[in-house]
Amino acid sequence: MNVTRTTRGRGHRARRVLTGLLATAGLLVSGLSLGTAPATASSVGGQITRDEVLSRAQDWINEHVPYSQSRSWTDANGTYRQDCSGYVSMAWHLPKLPGGGDYSTATITQVTNTIARGDLKPGDALWRRDSSVQHIGLFIAWADAAHTSPVVRQEPEDGKFAEQVTWSASYANTFTPVRYKNIVDGAAPSDPLPGSASYRYNNQQLSFARGADGSLQHYWWIPGEGTRHDSWGGQIVGQPTGFVYGNQQHVFARGVNGTLQHWWWIDDGSGVHFADWGGELTSDPTAVVWGDQQHIFARSKKGTLEHWWWTPQDGLHIADWGGELAGRPTAISYGNQQLIFARGSDNQLHHWWWINDGSGLHYDSWGGSLDGDPAAMVWQNQQLVFARGTDGTLQHYWWMPESGLHHDSWGGQIVGRPAVMVWDNQQLVFARGTDGSLQHYWWISGEGTRHDSWGGKLTDDPSAFAYDNQQHVFAKTTDNSLFHWWWINDGQGTHTISWGGSLG
Repeated sequence: MNVTRTTRGRGHRARRVLTGLLATAGLLVSGLSLGTAPATASSVGGQITRDEVLSRAQDWINEHVPYSQSRSWTDANGTYRQDCSGYVSMAWHLPKLPGGGDYSTATITQVTNTIARGDLKPGDALWRRDSSVQHIGLFIAWADAAHTSPVVRQEPEDGKFAEQVTWSASYANTFTPVRYKNIVDGAAPSDPLPGSASYRYNNQQLSFARGADGSLQHYWWIPGEGTRHDSWGGQIVGQPTGFVYGNQQHVFARGVNGTLQHWWWIDDGSGVHFADWGGELTSDPTAVVWGDQQHIFARSKKGTLEHWWWTPQDGLHIADWGGELAGRPTAISYGNQQLIFARGSDNQLHHWWWINDGSGLHYDSWGGSLDGDPAAMVWQNQQLVFARGTDGTLQHYWWMPESGLHHDSWGGQIVGRPAVMVWDNQQLVFARGTDGSLQHYWWISGEGTRHDSWGGKLTDDPSAFAYDNQQHVFAKTTDNSLFHWWWINDGQGTHTISWGGSLG
């Protein structure tokens, strides 16, 4: 494998381009044809959750889709015209008009109702059509406490790309708030948060773990068929991570030789494939999909933040983002940015971000005093990070475009790295307690933070995801089996079952 190295200063994206193609199972890694992961499985013109609308809208921002009234964009979300109304039509998963073509600002009111400005929720829209302006944008959140300046996702005009921006109050007041008739408030049956050992694929629940023999173990559940289990082979260290990418399941883990190991399964009958992505890891990896690219981060042998990324156009690359890490990083997508958080050797929360605007790589410290690896997620327009503090409590950091960085403690006593997810507009955190039980924290807007215990005896960090109106958590327990907790929003509370196996 030939590697070309280029060293640059901080603030620029140093890259080592792998010129040697990785070939395994008869497939070239750089030649796979992969698409952007679909957010959920809503039907065209059917009911759609607000979370799915936001996820679909985010895809065009990630994919840097240019504005055009004459062209259409095709991805996993379908084919839609690249202007403002085509963008909203895509986000709402609208069908074509009876005569063909996408809805315009003149016709989109056929599928909406006018609402009060104070009733706006994420996924609603702001619409205007008069002699001077014909435009529609998706409402995301309010940028100010007075609820006058909205954060909007839109396709703006010629020469620009899908974006998230804040409108001035004076401009926003000229628009009419509207709501899609088939939008619902329920939890999104979404793909997992980045860097998860457990996630959803279509209607299946999946979890990956290291077996007692060191191999990658694969568990999955199908409605009406129950739980199944097989081995994907290999020899790994620590906890794997994975994501859904189009019709594929991807898993990454640190090999016993210290390299980044990559497995992927394609829903075409070809089964499981494997490639070694090289490098020298000294932590478990974290993974995230950004547009049509796959991005992996881990602590290198030098203690720096190592970055692998794969694109359908030119294959695999590796870069060193510098810093001094003390453990496993976590990565998220945020608009046209890639964000990475990690505990530094000084036990502070360190933050890297890369912006797709030519400015490249940026870095700062969010401070604090941590004693565990962080977990991160996006909630509306906020960046949220959770980690164990040196006092053992659950520490919470969040950044808002309108007010910057904030920090508080959610209390409790936890061990290891927490798992996080968004469910029905709530922020949820799961972590192993000092007594080995599964600790559950959740925050509801206007009601604050709550906490309870889901019991059990964990011996490893949990992973979690949302599934329809359910919350699902997986972890290794004292008998070395994979244990499963789930909560259904039906008043019956929490359920538990062992998925068996022999984990390492």
